[in-house]
Amino acid sequence: FGLGGGGGAMHWYLLHDRAGTLVYAENTTPRATLTMGMEVEGHNLVSSRGAMDLEDAVPPGHGQLLLVLTQLVPESLFSSSFRFRFNYDGRAGITRHSPPVPPRDGFHSPVPVRR
Repeated sequence: FGLGGGGGAMHWYLLHDRAGTLVYAENTTPRATLTMGMEVEGHNLVSSRGAMDLEDAVPPGHGQLLLVLTQLVPESLFSSSFRFRFNYDGRAGITRHSPPVPPRDGFHSPVPVRR
């Protein structure tokens, strides 16, 4: 199943199935930076970022795959719960990623959104 939220200039998506979970955010504003934080609690999960508490600044006109969760033991059940925080900053050019996203990571780096 999938969940989505936001409206206007911000969209976020949480896609979940038996294989795991993806969390993606899009900032369609022309000037403001979207900061999205999340706290994840779960059982039998591995985080693609190596952490379950995240905060990322998504630049104007960009989208970012924030997190991929997969099962640690495929034969076992898993559970997850999420707590999200959103904030807009009128300044463009803010870069903040916790845990850090390596430059040119490609997988978790913000990418331009084409409209």
